[in-house]
Amino acid sequence: MKAPRVGLIGARRARQGLGPFFARDLVAAGAKVVAVLGRTQESAKEAAAAAANMIEGDAETPAATADTEAFFGHELDAVCVLTPAGTHGDLVEAALAHGCHVLAEKPFLWYPEIDWVERATQLEDRFAAAGLALEVNAQWPWTLPTLEEALGRPVAGARSLGMGMQPASHGLQMIGDAAPHPLSVAQAFDPSLTGFRELRIDADSENDLWIRGTLAGPNSELEIEIHLDGRPLAPDAGPRAAWISVDGTRVDRCIRPRDYALFFRRGSAVFDLPDPLTLRVADFVSRIRSVSLPTAEIHAGMTPDRTLSRRVGMLKSIADAFGAST
Repeated sequence: MKAPRVGLIGARRARQGLGPFFARDLVAAGAKVVAVLGRTQESAKEAAAAAANMIEGDAETPAATADTEAFFGHELDAVCVLTPAGTHGDLVEAALAHGCHVLAEKPFLWYPEIDWVERATQLEDRFAAAGLALEVNAQWPWTLPTLEEALGRPVAGARSLGMGMQPASHGLQMIGDAAPHPLSVAQAFDPSLTGFRELRIDADSENDLWIRGTLAGPNSELEIEIHLDGRPLAPDAGPRAAWISVDGTRVDRCIRPRDYALFFRRGSAVFDLPDPLTLRVADFVSRIRSVSLPTAEIHAGMTPDRTLSRRVGMLKSIADAFGAST
């Protein structure tokens, strides 16, 4: 397949936007970023210019538009849906209607969207029937080879998973922003997990949550503990912290401030961590260039494996539990 033509939807860096970094990694993986769709023509131009600045070489600035039909008129093979949480569903539907593969930002579905699990399941079926990839930007599974190096053991067969993060959002929204990370890791550990058998939320405040429960599959279970700390950081606090633990052994994800290089630290040992976004985007491009290969979450033209809708269901369970506890 020729270099895939990719469009970005909502690529402006208004809050935590990754649009320019998606553009960089898409082009590095062999795709062409040809168009950007924004809410306004001005925001689309801003996002297109930012994307062009991140692309190495002499790539042309992507076309900028606020018109959906004009955007899809650029003969796109794939789109990246990077709009704020709660706006993805209709955009994914539009991409499907125009025959495009999709890589969407997480959370895949979120408030005020409704019927998350049902809609995710239907989209899985429809993308699979069309032979199109439907994937979500879950980056943490791409850290697992380095995590296994740091642990000195494989993660397969783990009995417990812990993860802590400091999201920039607060309350319910930080669940949507951060909880998909440990859920995607849990599924990478054990793809057969279908949902929570037990779940509770312990909150010191709505911005300091411990989510504890048991994820279960037909023949397996995984204890999971998630700490979301959305309390304000001190001005000199540095990059936001994150850690992951497997069967009680903790590894910290660190960012070196001077160059933003990523690494895992276990005790005094340091393990360089390849950028998981770069790896995740490269895999998406590789799969859409050879659509006969199974994608991470949809097997093109075959029966979906339900990874996506199951993760959506797990996230909905956490959101519902938070609502019941506040």
